Amino acid sequence: MGFINWTELFPGEWSSTIFILYVALFINQGVLVTLSQHEGKYQYNTVLVVLMTEVLKLIISTLLYLQENPMSSILHDIHKYRKVLTLYMVPSSLYCLYNNLAFLNLATFDPTTYFLLLQFRVVITGIVFQVIFKKQLATKQWISLIILTAGCMIKHLSFDFYSSFSDTNFKIDVNILFIFVQTICSCLAGVYNEYLLKSEGANIHLGHRVRLSKDAYLLAIHDVKLPTKKKFVRQIAVALFDYDVLASSTVIGRSSNRSRDAKKDQDILEPKKFAALQEQLKNRPTLSNKIPLK
Repeated sequence: MGFINWTELFPGEWSSTIFILYVALFINQGVLVTLSQHEGKYQYNTVLVVLMTEVLKLIISTLLYLQENPMSSILHDIHKYRKVLTLYMVPSSLYCLYNNLAFLNLATFDPTTYFLLLQFRVVITGIVFQVIFKKQLATKQWISLIILTAGCMIKHLSFDFYSSFSDTNFKIDVNILFIFVQTICSCLAGVYNEYLLKSEGANIHLGHRVRLSKDAYLLAIHDVKLPTKKKFVRQIAVALFDYDVLASSTVIGRSSNRSRDAKKDQDILEPKKFAALQEQLKNRPTLSNKIPLK
């Protein structure tokens, strides 16, 4: 059993800080929404709150866009990428429904129960991701999903320690249905967004008939200077294979001689993708100039 590679888990200087802030804000959002209730009801229009939140996100995104682009290019880019804009209406609509259901469900469940039941989306996402992207989940991942499912079910069991186990009730009502719809919205929006990023519409040919979406490529080369080929190759490799494949595979199908599992067989990295990765390493200084960043 190997150690956790923190460098891969948090590759950027601010990665760990952003991760901690994300978790803290995500949890506190549920707590703050619950505290804003009065006798289990909201004294404000929750739909309007969601709308104002989305408008604020739009304003912030526009300001970030204007830091690197002129104001005149906004309408031009909207027209140029109108197909992408239309496609992203699907996940945005799902997230809109998700945010409205969050207020409804937090009025019914306490934050602890709400967040625990909401984690069932990990199970649904894992199954849908495997079906759509034809990616087999590892045994450890399936075990994690089973444990998570069991935890969600146990949390909703009604135990009475003074009665027999057969008298234990499993409560299913319309509120559970709302939680299920919320998890489906989150799952489908995330998977659909991943599908758009990996679709054939806007991609870059890396060589050897291997293509990577433009968004994924730009994320990989973001903040990578030309001399730092090691970091560039690592990020392109993650974009091509993902962390799980890289952790369980090698070029020749065996671990390094320096590894404690040197004699243990491992999966072989897909030769075509590995050849494309080598091509990127060779052409790194000139390739970045060919990719339009705007």
